[in-house]
Amino acid sequence: FQRKPITGSAWLMARVVTPYATPIGDARWVITRQVSDTARTTVESGKTGPDGMLQVCSGLDLGMTIQIRVTVPGTEPVVVRQQMTDRITVFPIQLSPPM
Repeated sequence: FQRKPITGSAWLMARVVTPYATPIGDARWVITRQVSDTARTTVESGKTGPDGMLQVCSGLDLGMTIQIRVTVPGTEPVVVRQQMTDRITVFPIQLSPPM
């Protein structure tokens, strides 16, 4: 049995939350991908809505490893690396509550 390489497009859904699972609205986020040993390129960027959600439905491919940087005033930025292994990848990004 030989596995075929995963190919095709992928979608990302993430919710930015506090340690108590409270959504964080207006969090700025940037998704980048590695394009060489020293360079990254931006896939997409934006701000979360009041529900803390971010969605990306284009520019991502299965098998791609992305980096998501989330910033909220009054907190340390959080950087998450995620490999796009499923057609739809869903996960939380936990930040400390703003001071």
